[in-house]
Amino acid sequence: VWLLVYGFVWYYHWRVEEEEGRETATGHTLRRWYLYITSSLSLGVLGAGVYFNLSLIISYVLKGFAVQVAGNDPATLLRQWSLTLAPVIGGALWWMLHWRYASRSDLASVLRQVYLYFWIFIGVAITVGASGAILYQGLRFVFGYRDVSWSAQLSFLQLALPLLVVGAASWAYHRSAVREE
Repeated sequence: VWLLVYGFVWYYHWRVEEEEGRETATGHTLRRWYLYITSSLSLGVLGAGVYFNLSLIISYVLKGFAVQVAGNDPATLLRQWSLTLAPVIGGALWWMLHWRYASRSDLASVLRQVYLYFWIFIGVAITVGASGAILYQGLRFVFGYRDVSWSAQLSFLQLALPLLVVGAASWAYHRSAVREE
C-alpha cells in the first residue's frame, strides 16, 4: 500500500515538474541534486539488499541448509527472503529509473562526476576492506589458528564475501561508466 501511495505522489510531482515548461537554471540544479541523491540512496539500498541475500545464502551453506530449514517454519523462511529481496528489487528499479533513465542526458554535469567517483571510492574501500579481512583470516589459518569447527572457522565469510562482491561490483560498474563517458 505504501509503495502505491508514495509511487503516486512521486509520479504526480514528476509530471507536474515536466509540464511546467522551460526549466530555470536553479530548477535544473535542484533536479540534478534530486537525481544523484536519489540514485545514491537507491544504489545503497540495492547494495545492502544484495549483501543481506548473499550473507543469508552463506549462512545457510555454513550452518547447514537442513539445520536452518528444520528450525523454522516456511512462513519464517519466506519472511526472511522477502525482507532481503525487497531492497534488491526496489533499489534496483529506483536506481535504474533515476540513474539509467532520468540522468542519461546529463553527461556534462559536474555533479554526475562527483556521483561516479564517490561510488568508485566506496567500491574500492569496501573491496579493500573485505579483501583485507579474507587475507587476515587466511594468514591466521596458515599460521596455525584453528577454531572449534569448520563452520566457526569460515564464519567470517558471511561478512567478507558479500562485501567483496558488492564493493567490487560498484567499483567495476562505476569505473566503466567513467571510462565510457
